[in-house]
Amino acid sequence: MPDIAHTPLAFRFPKPAPPAATYAQNTKEFRYWTAAEALRRGADFWAVVVPLTAWELGKTLPVLLDEGQDLNAYYDRKALNFFHGPSPSGTVYSGESPDVICHEMGHAILDSFKPQLWGAASQEVAAFHESFGDMSAILSALQLQSLRSDILSTTGGKLAQASRLSRLAEQLARLIHEPFRCGFSASVLRLGDGRGTQFSAARGTARFRYAGRFAGLGLIGGTAASAMGLRRAS
Repeated sequence: MPDIAHTPLAFRFPKPAPPAATYAQNTKEFRYWTAAEALRRGADFWAVVVPLTAWELGKTLPVLLDEGQDLNAYYDRKALNFFHGPSPSGTVYSGESPDVICHEMGHAILDSFKPQLWGAASQEVAAFHESFGDMSAILSALQLQSLRSDILSTTGGKLAQASRLSRLAEQLARLIHEPFRCGFSASVLRLGDGRGTQFSAARGTARFRYAGRFAGLGLIGGTAASAMGLRRAS
């Protein structure tokens, strides 16, 4: 069972916490445990590789799983904020997606490690922040043995090609992109293999963030190269 209070990177959810059990999707109990597991998994990974003793805002990072209707999620130096929105198949909650959850946590990790980047007047810095969030989602997902095995199986070991690992936030992406039909694939918010976009639904525009795309491409390519080297060595 994930311990959200585990340090050095602890989280705080609104109380009371639901009992550990199996819950249906689109329930607040399901959202709680999905977020708790994803955040604990991702934070435990980053705690080993980044020298942090606390979050930028303090010892504990608040998590707000349903802040109202909006196809959005963000970190704002106060909390991780998630929302819900309508879809043809029912309500979609951004806080039910481990990709979205670990992406937003990535912003908090980078802000805690390099706080001077927050709010910098630079598109390149903003792009890097987004890229770091994507890399956080990918690296957090890779901590799951079941996902690693599935990716190796479905790609035949060719990890540089598009897969469940590189396609980020598919369900939320379809809902955000559909009203605007901007002329690109609406299947994902971004592809970690370098073909993704940064989409601003509020402005109805799509912006390519090249630094973020190439950093994601480098991560997937490096992962593929490492896996190939391990396979040759074995």
